Amino acid sequence: MKIRKMLGYSLQGVVKSGAYRVFLLGVTLCIALPLLFITVTDSMFYTAQEKKKDLYGEFTDIFYGNETAGSLAGTAALEGMNDGSLKGLLDEKEIQKIRRLGNLYSADLACWKEQSPNLDADEAEKSLEQIFLKREKKEADYYGAGGTSGLLSVGYADETARELGRLRLKEGTWPLEGAVVITESLQKEWEEEPQPGDRVEWRGRSYLVSGILYDYGMLWVENVNQTDADRQRPDLFFSETDFKILLQGASDIQISHRTLMELRDVFSSDIYMEDYALVQNMAIKSEQFSVPPYLLYLVYICAALLLIQLLLLGLPRLEQRMRLYRLLGVPGASIPFLLYLDLFWVYILSLPIGILAGIGGAYLICSLGSRMISMPFLFRVSAAGMAGAAAMIGVLVLLSGVLPAVRLFRTEILEGQAVSFRRRRTQKRLIAGGLLGLLLICIFFLHGSSLCYLKADENRNLSVPLYGKISTDYDYEFLANTISDDTSYVDENGNSLSVSTSGPDDIYTVYNEPYLGMSEEDVEALRKEEGIQKVLAYKECSQLYMKADREDPYQKAMEDDMLSSQTVSFNEEMERIYGLDGSYQESRLQGYSEEELLSLAPYVEEGEIDLEKIRTGKEIILMVPDIQTEMWEYDDGTGQKNSAMSISYLEKGVYDGSEGQYSNRYYHVGDTIDVFRLYSENPELRGKVTAKIAEDEVKRQDFTFRIGAVIRCRAGWFEDTMRPEPFFNFLGLNDTFEAIGLPSTYTRVRVYGVNGEDGGTLKQNMYKLSGKLSEMHLDDRRGFMEEYRQYRLLLSVLSTLLTILSAIMGTGMITGRMLMRVREERKRTGLYQIAGCTRKRLFWSLIRPFIALVPAMWAVSMLLVRISSEYFFMLDGYWGFWQWMKVLVGAAFLSFAAVVITARAFFKDSISSLIRQED
Repeated sequence: MKIRKMLGYSLQGVVKSGAYRVFLLGVTLCIALPLLFITVTDSMFYTAQEKKKDLYGEFTDIFYGNETAGSLAGTAALEGMNDGSLKGLLDEKEIQKIRRLGNLYSADLACWKEQSPNLDADEAEKSLEQIFLKREKKEADYYGAGGTSGLLSVGYADETARELGRLRLKEGTWPLEGAVVITESLQKEWEEEPQPGDRVEWRGRSYLVSGILYDYGMLWVENVNQTDADRQRPDLFFSETDFKILLQGASDIQISHRTLMELRDVFSSDIYMEDYALVQNMAIKSEQFSVPPYLLYLVYICAALLLIQLLLLGLPRLEQRMRLYRLLGVPGASIPFLLYLDLFWVYILSLPIGILAGIGGAYLICSLGSRMISMPFLFRVSAAGMAGAAAMIGVLVLLSGVLPAVRLFRTEILEGQAVSFRRRRTQKRLIAGGLLGLLLICIFFLHGSSLCYLKADENRNLSVPLYGKISTDYDYEFLANTISDDTSYVDENGNSLSVSTSGPDDIYTVYNEPYLGMSEEDVEALRKEEGIQKVLAYKECSQLYMKADREDPYQKAMEDDMLSSQTVSFNEEMERIYGLDGSYQESRLQGYSEEELLSLAPYVEEGEIDLEKIRTGKEIILMVPDIQTEMWEYDDGTGQKNSAMSISYLEKGVYDGSEGQYSNRYYHVGDTIDVFRLYSENPELRGKVTAKIAEDEVKRQDFTFRIGAVIRCRAGWFEDTMRPEPFFNFLGLNDTFEAIGLPSTYTRVRVYGVNGEDGGTLKQNMYKLSGKLSEMHLDDRRGFMEEYRQYRLLLSVLSTLLTILSAIMGTGMITGRMLMRVREERKRTGLYQIAGCTRKRLFWSLIRPFIALVPAMWAVSMLLVRISSEYFFMLDGYWGFWQWMKVLVGAAFLSFAAVVITARAFFKDSISSLIRQED
């Protein structure tokens, strides 16, 4: 009963006390701020993840198997894990890790064309034959006469496969017997688009269109371990019965069978190494963007400082209240308990209001964001995040009460007069001023560091102009994989690994770049695609070798001091087969268009760019970038010192021979350089080879390059170049390859869409083309930029909102501190005014410390942000001066508002009332 009464008295005191009402508002704000941050970021990443699942599916693993039409004769064959290869791969323990499993089958309709070569597209108004022949003609016009494989594919997917593969209906229903669903892109290929309820025909049989399917996942056109059949995506789906009937007319057809799995846990590493047909869905495992967690940490630090200061502001009133408790007989040891009882009620009352405010603010941001960009945000509340924020603020409320509890523990029934009042007041002011200064530093640093993060993130993800870089403003890029990728997977501990295909007898790695990219005909056909503004194509041979010359100081330094990995020594077998001896430098030949090669003229240090001589192979441009190296030591965690080196590229004319700088001055215009390459005329030969294979199929080809111009800086480089380039680069035209006898395909092709178009059709065409170019990786920069713009917009809004709310919090604290100072100095103010001091002078003496504190903390924060921008965000020389000036102007405006509020309270009382109120 006593506890219940104490709880009741405490609740009444919290509700009626002005000091606690202010503290309650502060706790509410402290709960709302981190919860808003967590909810908005969680909604943002949830939206990005769902969008990614729409593209790649939501399954965790996929197994590429195959069946024949005969093996699918029974109904049970289309259900469960019926692929024999997968059954043999997984034991009982691994099968238990599968939470859900779905089966998706596809069959190429080209076999029916071979059986019935005289198809007539005019026999039916909406026939699949019509679409098939249209595609066949388009294929012949673009790529010349060829096979019909992959032009039109049909399929069947069970219910689980539809969910895991994100096969979503735009309208209608999934097919029953005698019906079919068609993809959105297939629907648009008819002049009169079929709608649900219409009928389409194939080989004389009519099917009801029961639904239209959104164009779906792309994973099965991206993986390098697939067969051509695996890369086909069904354009239409039948019911189980109709799919089997359709296959009966071609019993020998090979059926692509994709087993989609959702796992409870990761398969063991041995499983992925044993069969490359089992692949993880790496696309949905990786995260492209993240929100810096330190922003949330700074919010919590600001919340802690705010809570402490709010309690200190209300401490005089709390002391009066606790003295009343002491008069009623409460022992001094119970005073801290009563304080925490009050804090408990403050937290309980603030919690629901803060949660509603935080979630409501996050919902408002997501709603506004949905209206500002084309793709809506999917709002989601994280229960774990909400609980974490509530618990963290609860801990901060408890910690904020420690100092007041200690002070109140010493509270006597009557205020002690023995203690120096002036000394105690000075200590209180120093503590309060220090806490207020820390709060201002945290608020300024929160804004400044968020600006640095946005700037650094922009440098990482946007095509920012960098010295010598080729602009990255394309929409799509096809980039050749120089070697067939190993199977990548994530093990049970979350480590990213790959399966090595190297054998003990392998002596060399064959690249065969001339066969990996697009031919001239492919590029010309691509230029004719609808919605394409222009296409830029590049040839490259990255595996050229030149004899290492230690008389060249640059090469000697590279081998001894800098990058010994660029110096290659072949084993005895390779030396015997190809007549090699000693060490060789890796080099490469890069081709450009005429316009882009001429754009490199400002970087030329010796000679000039002669397009005609370069086109015919008589001259070449040598590029060897000047570099700056820096060495430092670090502790590897075991107490042992290790050294590391960083390399940066110098701009043209910067090299002055300083320590750590290297420049190649050995080769000049008119010199010749002998290089060679090792290649195979077998297009399928790539990767590790043995001595026997190398001797039989790998050949050596020699070239002699005459230097027509020299570039000694990093120029004409691409953003996705994986390795550093302080080695020998030969630059020429795409035509140079043919002139010197090095036939090659275009290993890098960039596609630029027409401005102002939504790009939906172009995107589908690019992904379809990617399915045919299995040796090239498609970089969908247009899709990346759509996601990045959404991410950046949200991050900008979030950081701005946090800064504004924190600034309001800081303004409130400055106002509160100044009002408290006015109350403390009431009697002295009246006495000084009687002594002849003007009220304006007295007011200025009261607020001057607070006015000086704001610019001082602004300057300290600016310095801290400058240091962090260089060491943590890698932004050399970044100050953001104009942004900081805007911050200072905003701080001045808010400080002025605080001064106005304080002035109204200060000037409204007369001298006598000031003295009387103090008494």
